Amino acid sequence: MTTEKPVRRLPAAASMPGLHAGFWIRFVAYFLDGIILSVVAWILLLLLFIPMGLYQGQSDDVWPIVVFYLIVLPMQWLYFALFESSRHQATLGKMALGIVVTDARGERIGFGRASGRYFAKIISGMIFYIGFMMAGWTSHKQALHDLMAETFVVNKKRLEAFVDAGEDQVQAPQSSGIPGWAIALIVVGVVFSMIFVIAILAAIAIPLYLNYTGQAQVSEAVSIAGKTRSDLVHYREKVGTWPSQVAIERFDRYAESHVPVGKYTRDLQVTDCRDEACSIVITMRRIHVSRAVAGKTFRLRTTDGGSSWHCEPAGDNPLDAAQLPPSCRGESGD
Repeated sequence: MTTEKPVRRLPAAASMPGLHAGFWIRFVAYFLDGIILSVVAWILLLLLFIPMGLYQGQSDDVWPIVVFYLIVLPMQWLYFALFESSRHQATLGKMALGIVVTDARGERIGFGRASGRYFAKIISGMIFYIGFMMAGWTSHKQALHDLMAETFVVNKKRLEAFVDAGEDQVQAPQSSGIPGWAIALIVVGVVFSMIFVIAILAAIAIPLYLNYTGQAQVSEAVSIAGKTRSDLVHYREKVGTWPSQVAIERFDRYAESHVPVGKYTRDLQVTDCRDEACSIVITMRRIHVSRAVAGKTFRLRTTDGGSSWHCEPAGDNPLDAAQLPPSCRGESGD
């Protein structure tokens, strides 16, 4: 007649040194998982953002960010929950360091508990990550999310020894320091993460800078057109009508000429002056200007006799509305 070994709960860290995974080895495992997820996120970034031109300063390009996080966040949850509830009982980072996630008896946890453990990490992080730090001083090396999910992170080999033998028969382990290859991988991961962060910041900052530069250059054109606007309004107040096209062409300052009239402005033309409406079409220079506005055309237009003017794209090569200075879009007249 055989007798089964009684089911035992995992002992405290002090009772069996080396069984429970401490804070630092768990940190390294989490860091390795972060590298893996970052690589996947980087691939998604390339597949989603670059073809869609997300970072081009367009207000209607926000939705790819939503799509990105709707993919990444569930991916992270499934990565941790599926791996930790699998027969391996560990994510790839934990497998590399020989640690697993178990219940109080050292057995495999289910998908539901693994999911609960993952989402409980939100609380561990919300309290200034103190919930994660608790793995360094609790009796069973449990973080706050482990306590909430009743899970434990333990050394796989020490767990096997604990299950197969009596607790008093298990010898104290040798040093369980972080292996050298893991340290080297951390260094590589830090470098990769820095490159990733710098690339993301550059992808955001460069278009924003170009957009800001373009708006500043367009502002010069709007400022130059201010003299033309004043002359037009003065003419209308004196004569009673806008100048005819024939009258406009008599003055060099209104005539079509391709001589630059400003550092960034190539040409100003007064057109469509009739009834209450009148327009000044402005063309930007093609060189020594931001690529976003080079050669582009927009117009200042009034529809109330010159009391107010507003900017809008115009011509065969219209300026993108995002490049128009905010002050110009709702600008008041003289």
